[in-house]
This record gives sequence, structure tokens and C-alpha cells, in this order.
Amino acid sequence: MLLKKNAFFSLALASLFTLPGVAQIDYNLKDFQTPDIHYRSLDLSSYFGGGSNVTDQSSAINGTGSVNLDFYGYTNTDKYVGNQKWRLVGSGNLSSNENTPENGDESDNKSNHFGFGLFGQSENRWYLNERDAGFLGVHGVLDIDEYNSTSESIGIVDYNNENITGRFKGQLYAAYGLGRIEPVTYARLAYDTYNWLGKKKRLISEPSNEDVDQLGEVMTEVANTRFFDSRFKRIFQLEQIDSALRSSGNISEADMVYFAQVADIWGYANNFSRGSGSIWEFGAAGDFWYEHYSSFQTSNDSVTRDEDYVRDNNIAVYGYVRYLNQKPLNVKWQRDYEVSLYAGSGRHFVDIYDEVTNLSSQFRSTLKAGYQLGFYPNTRTSLQLGVSGYAVYGDNFDHSDEGMGYAADLRGGLYYWISPRFRFSFFASIIYTDNWVEGSFVPNLSENWTFVKNGLNSGDSFATNFRASLSYALF
Repeated sequence: MLLKKNAFFSLALASLFTLPGVAQIDYNLKDFQTPDIHYRSLDLSSYFGGGSNVTDQSSAINGTGSVNLDFYGYTNTDKYVGNQKWRLVGSGNLSSNENTPENGDESDNKSNHFGFGLFGQSENRWYLNERDAGFLGVHGVLDIDEYNSTSESIGIVDYNNENITGRFKGQLYAAYGLGRIEPVTYARLAYDTYNWLGKKKRLISEPSNEDVDQLGEVMTEVANTRFFDSRFKRIFQLEQIDSALRSSGNISEADMVYFAQVADIWGYANNFSRGSGSIWEFGAAGDFWYEHYSSFQTSNDSVTRDEDYVRDNNIAVYGYVRYLNQKPLNVKWQRDYEVSLYAGSGRHFVDIYDEVTNLSSQFRSTLKAGYQLGFYPNTRTSLQLGVSGYAVYGDNFDHSDEGMGYAADLRGGLYYWISPRFRFSFFASIIYTDNWVEGSFVPNLSENWTFVKNGLNSGDSFATNFRASLSYALF
């Protein structure tokens, strides 16, 4: 019995990295050209929760909730490539706490917190002549938050407190560049589909590269076709894929095994992202952020505070150049890297309790380089390992720590899809900084490469983090 268990475990572990097996065709994934895509989606989601805690001397009730509206748009044509992501969030929480201690000093505390947030990121490139020739680019990032919190206490001391927090951040890029990165995820799925059908002896001839390209184009188009009913979308997608396979003339028998293999591979269609190509981009960017905090307080009907006590903003203008390269080494291996340089001047203004500090301009620059290797052994497994390094020159807002600063991060991720709806993921990273300069240019664009220094201060510092998750898609 033990031998059987060990054999089963070994077979399951081996299948994680060996599926779908040896390729039946010699297909060059990096040469795939994406067909025209015009895709838009709008998702509405919500979260609500609450609880209570009751003892002999106290009772507490709380509730929280949020509503999210997500927009995603992607367009890919010969003359234009655009990618937009927007999220509008409304959230709030309520709590009530009544205390009745034995000494008789009763109190009633209530608080609430409501607010909204808007985050958007847009990249747009208009090509002037050929599909992968020169382009003009306009990119932007917008982040707006506004929150209001109030609290009230009735008891020995009656008080009311109201706080308002607001934040506005924006970046605008104008650029000229050369090159293009084509998404090739569905070309890989087309390859896997033919490969599996060959193993199941459902092919009468070996498909050509043109057959794989054609199936990849169909898969790309149907994956980016919007439907209001997911059942009809699934039926439409499999019908179109089946039609493309039959029209190739390579299918020997369209039986239950054939349909089961096609449906199983397509069930994992959106689980990884790969690209092919390179981009040189030169441009200028403006960076602006503003934050304010205000407070209104009363105690026993007397006003104790009524003021905007912090106003904080920063303006920066800088130029940049960056090079991005994504290359499928073969159907299973992917190599991506980026090198970029940002340099310019920023100015910081602070108003704390009506004392205005107007700091002089500071020169800041950031040199960034990143490399990532990805392994995609089958349609349900992917592993990524990446490293990024940063060299910074400049000074902090208060002109301290002028000079060089450095940072590096090493990260890795593992994704395994147990079923099309049941997924496991793991991510870990190690971050090192040495005299990191606050306010250095690390733009939000290409967020997979962005260095985050949360909780890190000037001087030598290490930080590690990891997360593992199991998720199941209900519908």
C-alpha cells in the first residue's frame, strides 16, 4: 500500500512539470503577430461583513463593506496599441461600543469611516508608418482618494471628532519610441492544442507553423470577444476553435476525446501573460501629488480644534529613456528585461499648522535594471524568478542624505491551476536598500518592475515578504 502511495505521489509530482510533453512540431513562438483586438470589460464587485462581541460589561457591533467598479480596455491594431485600467472604490465601516462597568461609569462610543478612491493607468502608442516602427506615446497615472471619519463618545467626557483625508497623485508622460511588444499567450495555447491532439492520435498530418498561427489568431479573437452571459461565451469560444481546427485539415476524428482535450486546454486560457518584442522609448514626464488632512473636534460642546493642519505637495519634471525586451526562448521558457534612466528636478511644499515650508528644487535621478526568467511547462503551471537593481542620486526633501543610494530586490512566483477554477499561488521577495533617497523617481508605469520601499528607511536595510493563497472561482 505504501509503495502504491509513493508511486502515485511521484507520478503526480512529475506530471506537474512534464505536461504536455515533447513537442510534435517546431514552432517559433516569438514570431507570432497578434490580430486586431478591441476589447472592453466592466466589472462590478462588492464586499460586506460584520460581527459582534457581547460580554457582561460591554457590547460591540461592527460592519464594513465596499463596492468596486473595474474597467479594462485593450486595443491592438497596426497603428495603435492601448491599455487602460480604472478602478472606482467606495468603502465604509461602522462600529458601536457600549460599556457598562461595575463602577457605573457607562459610555457609548460610535465611529464611522466612509470614502472613495479612483485609480487609473493608461498607456497609448500611435504608430506612424509600419506596425513596429516609430510611435508617439502618451501615458498617464491617476490616483485620487478622499476619506471622512467621525467618532462620538457619550459618557464621563462627551466628545466628537471628524477627520478628513484627501490625496491626489498624477503622472503624465509624452514620448517617442521604436518597436513593439506582441502578446503571444494564445499562440502558446494553440501549440499546446495541436500537441495534445497529436499525442491522442487525433491528427492525420503534422500542422504547419501557419496552422498554429491561424489557430492562435482565432483563440486571441474569441478570448477578447465580450459576452454578457458566460455560458454563451464558452459555447461560442469552443465553436470557433473547433471550426478553425477542422478547417486546417489536420483532424482525423472529432470524437469525445477530441472535444475533451480542446475544452480542457482552453479552460486554462487566461492564466499567464507572455510577450515578444522590444521597445525603445524616450520622453518627458510630469509628476504631481498633493495631500491634505483636516480635523474638527469638540469636547463637552466646546470646540478644541478646527483646522487644516497638514497640506503637503510635490511637483517634479524629468526626462527618461527606457528599453524593454520580452523574448520567448521557446514554448516553455520566457526571458524579459528592462533598463531605464530617469533624471530631473522636483520641488516640495509643506504647510503644517499654517507654517509654510517651500523647499528649494532638488535634482534626482534613478537608474533601474531588471531581469526576469519564466518557465511555463504546461497550460496550468508557471514559475517566475526576477531580480531588479536601482542606483539613485539626489537628496531628500529636507536636503539630508545627499549622494548615492542603492536598492535591489529578488522575487519569485509559482502558479499552479489545480482545476480551471481552483488555483494555488506563491510569491516571495527580498528587498535591500542602502541610503535610499526619499522621493526618487520610480514611476508607476510597468508596475511589475516597480520597487516599493514600504517601511524602509535611510541606511542599510533588509525586508522580506511572502504570500501563499488558494482561490476558487465561484462563477
